[in-house]
Amino acid sequence: KVHEDILANTPEVEAEAKGCKCGDVLRGLIDSEQCPMFGTACKPMRPMGPCMVSQEGSCNIAFRFSGKRP
Repeated sequence: KVHEDILANTPEVEAEAKGCKCGDVLRGLIDSEQCPMFGTACKPMRPMGPCMVSQEGSCNIAFRFSGKRP
């Protein structure tokens, strides 16, 4: 109740895109290239998840340097 006035004005956070596997990539369950969106719907210029957003993101790095682009 203390922070209700602050929370009332916060924007809604969009859910991660369906099909995005950033959680699995970050936990080491799959490689970036195994995500079905990697290099197709999800690219550095149009990221679909947090792993592709920044230049330090695992998918962004894989896209730029792995040579395994789809």
